[in-house]
Amino acid sequence: MTLRKTETEMSVADLEARIAKLSVEIDVQKDVLKKLEQDKVLAQRQLNTMRDPVARLPFEISSEIFVQSLAPFPKPGASHVPMLLLNICNGWSAIALSTPTLWAAMHIASPCSEGIEELLLVWIEPARNRPLSILLDGCLDESAAAIVWRHGRLLNHLEIDPDGFSDYTRINLFGDVTPGPLPLLETLTIRNSNWDTAPEFSGPQVLELLRLTPNLDECILDGIHPVCDLEAIAEVHAIPNLRRLMFGAHGRCPDSDDDLLRYLTLPALQTLHLSMRYGSADDLFSFLQRSSPPLQDLVIGEAWGPIDLVRLHECLTLMPSLTRFELWGGSHVFVPDFLSALTDSTLLLNLRSLILHLDAHNITDSFWMTLLRALSARRTQLQMVNIGLTDLKPSRKPAGSLLDEFRGLVADGMQINITADKSNLMHD
Repeated sequence: MTLRKTETEMSVADLEARIAKLSVEIDVQKDVLKKLEQDKVLAQRQLNTMRDPVARLPFEISSEIFVQSLAPFPKPGASHVPMLLLNICNGWSAIALSTPTLWAAMHIASPCSEGIEELLLVWIEPARNRPLSILLDGCLDESAAAIVWRHGRLLNHLEIDPDGFSDYTRINLFGDVTPGPLPLLETLTIRNSNWDTAPEFSGPQVLELLRLTPNLDECILDGIHPVCDLEAIAEVHAIPNLRRLMFGAHGRCPDSDDDLLRYLTLPALQTLHLSMRYGSADDLFSFLQRSSPPLQDLVIGEAWGPIDLVRLHECLTLMPSLTRFELWGGSHVFVPDFLSALTDSTLLLNLRSLILHLDAHNITDSFWMTLLRALSARRTQLQMVNIGLTDLKPSRKPAGSLLDEFRGLVADGMQINITADKSNLMHD
C-alpha cells in the first residue's frame, strides 16, 4: 500500500507546481469576483436609473433642468455646477457633458489660481465652440487677461470688474495681449463695484474694445471714472450695431465718465444713459447731429446748468423717435426750460414716459404751474409721468387746486405719480 507524501516529503518541484496551480485558481476567482463587481455596478446603475427621476426624463428636459441650475457666470471647481454634476453619477455626468450650454459661461477670478489655463481648456471642450460668456474680476493680472483675449473670437458676453485697486491706479484691460477681433461679442460690461476707490481707466483701451466689436448690441460702463488719455484719440469711432449705451447701471442715476461719447458715432443707438457730470449739452447735440440715431430712451443723470434755449430746442429736434425721458437731479434752471419746451407740440411727438427725480429744494410754485402746462399740452401723447421728490416740505407741495388739475389729466387717461417720502401726493 502506497502512502501519500507528506508536505515535508514533497520535493521542491512538487511545491512549485502546487503554487502555480493555486495561483491559477486565485486568478480565476479574481476574474469571477471582478465580473461579479461589474454586474453589481451595472445592476446598481439600473436601479439608480429606475429611482432617479432625472434619468427617467427625456434628455432635453434633464438637460434644461441642469441649465436652469447654472449661475450666470459659474465658478470653476468640483463644488460648483456644472463640474459638480460630473460627480453625482454616470447618468448625470453623461447628460452634463452632452449639454454644451452648461460649459459656455465661466467666472475667472484674478489673480488666477494655478492650473486655471488647463482647466479652462478642459471646460471649453464640452462647449463645442458655443459662444462664450466670461466674467473677469479681481486685480486683472496678465495671465487672466491673456486667457480672455485668447478666446476672443468666441466671446459673446464679457463682464470686467477690476476690483482690488486703489485710487488712481491705472487699469490695464489688455495685459500684455493685443486683442484680436471680437466678432460674436454682443454685450460688454465694465464696472467698478468698489465704491471706495476710483481707479483710472484708459479711454483708448475702452474705445479699442468697442472698435473690435462690429456686432456689439449693449455696452454698460458702470462706476467708470475717470477715463484718461482721451486727448490721445485722433478719430471718431463708428460702432454700427450698438443699440444700448449706458454710463451706469440700469435703474440708478448714471455715474460714469461719459466723455467717451465725443469719440463715438452710433447710428443704431436706441437707449442712451448719460451722467452729464463731465459732458455738456453741446456734446450731446454734436453726438446726435453726427449719429442721427433712432433714440427711444434717454436718461440724464446730473444737473445741467443754464443752457441756451435754442440749443435745447435743437437737441430735442434731433430726437423725434424718443419715447422715454428720465432726468436725475435736474437743476432749477434746466427743468423749467425743458418743461416749457414740451409745450411745443412739434417736439418729441412720440414721448410717452416722463420721469423726473428732483431735489425739492429747487421746487417753487411756478414749477408746478409749468409742469401742469407741459402735461396739459401733452394730454393726448403722454401715458406715464413719475415725479420723485426728496426733502419736500409742506410749503412746497402743490396747492389743492393744482392737484385737482393733475387728477383731471389722470381721469383723461394719463398715469401721474408725484411721490415724496414714500407717499403719493396724487392719492392724498
